[in-house]
Amino acid sequence: MTALDQVRTPLNRLGLLISPHQRLLDIIDGGVLVKLDQSMSSSVPTCPAVVCDFVLSGSAGWTATSLYARRSFKFIIAFVSLFLLVACFALFYSPPTFRCPPSPFANSQADRTPAPLATENITDNHHHLVVTTTTTTTTTTTTTTTTTTTTTTTTTTTTTAPSLSLASPPTPLSSSLTPQPPKPNFKIVAVIFYGRPDRVEILDCYLKRNLVANGGWLDEVYWAPNTENQADLDWLDKLVPTSPSYKIIPVKPQEKGYAKIWDHTVSDPDTLYIKIDDDIIFIDDNAIPKLVSLKLEHDHSFLVSANVINGAPLPYHHYRTGAIRPYLPELAPPNNNSSHNITNNTANSNVTSLRQPTWRASQLPYWEGADGFEFPLEVGNAPYANHRWLPVHSESRTAIYRTPIQHALCSPWAENRGKWSLAAQQHFSFLESLERNATDVYDFARRGVWDMGFERISINFIAIWGRDVIDHLPLVDDEAMLTKSIPKKLRRPVLVATGAIAAHYAFASQVNDLKQTDILSRYRAYANDMICPGTLP
Repeated sequence: MTALDQVRTPLNRLGLLISPHQRLLDIIDGGVLVKLDQSMSSSVPTCPAVVCDFVLSGSAGWTATSLYARRSFKFIIAFVSLFLLVACFALFYSPPTFRCPPSPFANSQADRTPAPLATENITDNHHHLVVTTTTTTTTTTTTTTTTTTTTTTTTTTTTTAPSLSLASPPTPLSSSLTPQPPKPNFKIVAVIFYGRPDRVEILDCYLKRNLVANGGWLDEVYWAPNTENQADLDWLDKLVPTSPSYKIIPVKPQEKGYAKIWDHTVSDPDTLYIKIDDDIIFIDDNAIPKLVSLKLEHDHSFLVSANVINGAPLPYHHYRTGAIRPYLPELAPPNNNSSHNITNNTANSNVTSLRQPTWRASQLPYWEGADGFEFPLEVGNAPYANHRWLPVHSESRTAIYRTPIQHALCSPWAENRGKWSLAAQQHFSFLESLERNATDVYDFARRGVWDMGFERISINFIAIWGRDVIDHLPLVDDEAMLTKSIPKKLRRPVLVATGAIAAHYAFASQVNDLKQTDILSRYRAYANDMICPGTLP
C-alpha cells in the first residue's frame, strides 16, 4: 500500500474526501475537529507525518474556503433582499394610502335631536317660489294644536298614529339637518345639472337641509342649466334667490350637454364637488357626510358614489341581499268606495294623487290577482294616471320571483336602466323601508364600502375632487370616462358608499311610464311631511 493509499483509506472512512463540504462542516460545527493522525493511530496504518499533514491541511483549507463562500452567499442574499424591500416601499409608498385621515363620521350619532331651523328659506316652489309663513302655537293644557295661515284657520286634535305593523314609525323632522360630525376644513360644493322643475322642487328641500347654514356639509350649490325651455329657466331664476348659497353657472346654448357642463362648473382643484342629478328625490340625512368621509378615508379612490335606488347597476345588489320587497302592478283602477279593497292596516284605500298624496306603504291594499301571475320585464306600460304598485301578500317567500326585480342584472346598460317596471318596484319597496325605518337593509357591503372593480356605474350622485376632473377635461362621455376608462388607466378605484342612501327617480327610457304612476307625488308627500314640512303642495 502506498503512502497515498494509507492517507486516503482513513479519510474515506471519515467522509472527508468523499463529501468534504458536508462531513467536515459537521465536524467543525460540532467542535470535534481533532488531529486526525492521533484518532486513527490505533487502527489504521500510519503514513509519513509530512505527507499526512500536507493532505490534511489541503483538505481542511479547501473545505473551509467552500464553507466561507457558502456563508458569504447567504449574507449577500440577505443584503440584496433588504435593499429590494426598502426600494419597493420607497417606490410605492403613498401617504393618503398608508396614513388615511380619520373619518369625521367615525363616532356614532344614533341618538340625535333635531336642531332649530337656521335663517335659510325653505320655499313653496310650486307656487312661484313665494315664501310662505306658517305659525304654530300649542297650548299647555290640552292636546289641541291651532295652525294659522294667511288664508284659513283650522283647529285639529292630535291623535296617535294608526297601529301600523312597523318597528318604529318615523316622525316629522325639522327642516334643518340633525346634528352631524364636524365638517372637514375644505370647500364642498354640490353641482346640479338642472332641467326638470317638477323633480327639483323635491330636491330643493334636501339641498337646503344639507347646507352649512342648516347644520349640513354643503358650502354652496351650483345650478348648471341643461335645458333651453324658457319656462324652466325662469323657474330656476326664481329658485336661486331663495338661498345665498345657491348660484347659477352660465352655460352657453352651444355648450350644453352633460360632458360640456363639467368645463364650466369645476374650476377649483382643492374643492370636493358632489355631482347630483336633478331628479334625485330622496337624500338620507347621513348620505353626504358618509360620502365625503369615505372619500377622505380612501383618497386613493378616483370618485365615490352614493348607494342610489334605481341607479344602475346597484339594484342587482339590493335584490340579491334581500332589500327589495315583492310588488306587482295594480291591474285595474281602484274603486274608492269598494269595501273589499282592504289595505295593510285600514279599511280605506285612497287613490294617491297630487291633490291627495300619501307616501306610506301601509296604506296600500294588497295586490289581487292569480297566484301564478308573473310580470315579465319586457311587457306592459303604466295603464292609467296615478298607477300604483301593490305589495304581494303571500306566506310563501317565493313571491319575489314573480316580480320584475328578479331580472335585474349586474350591468349599467339598457337591460337595467331602460325598464320602467324595475324602477317602479324599487321605489315602492324603498318607500316601505322608509316607513319601517329600515333603510339599512340597502347597505349591501361590509364596512360600508364597495369597490366597482373598474366596471361602469351611473353617476347620479358622486363625490370627486376638482383636480381629478380638471386634469382630464374635456370629458367626451363623462360617465364612461369618470367611472371606467380614467380610473382603470390610473389604477384608482371607484367606490360605493353603501351607507349613503339616495333615490333616483328615472332614466330617460323609464320616465314616460313613471309619469303615469304616482311615485313622484309619493316622494313629494314624504318630503312635505318629513323634510320641509308644509312647503310643498
